[in-house]
Amino acid sequence: MEQWLHVKSNYEKARDFKLDNVPEELLVEINIGYAKACLKLAKYSKVLEFIKANKSNRILIGKPEFWQIGSIAHRKLGNYLKADRFIGKV
Repeated sequence: MEQWLHVKSNYEKARDFKLDNVPEELLVEINIGYAKACLKLAKYSKVLEFIKANKSNRILIGKPEFWQIGSIAHRKLGNYLKADRFIGKV
């Protein structure tokens, strides 16, 4: 658990950097890593906040991991219909 707290903290720091020359694909991978760390820490509401805040990111929503992570968070919170809709987008 402590390892995932450290991982999440590092991804949060990386997400806070506003670098102009960072490729969009790298930022997407940082965001996916952050969401995965939140899942591992059972921070399902944080994951859903992340999903909601990033639904307009075309590159991010093109990643199957984005929808899988959302599906898992909804399932863990007992929202099975929403989980089914999310996994259907993979």
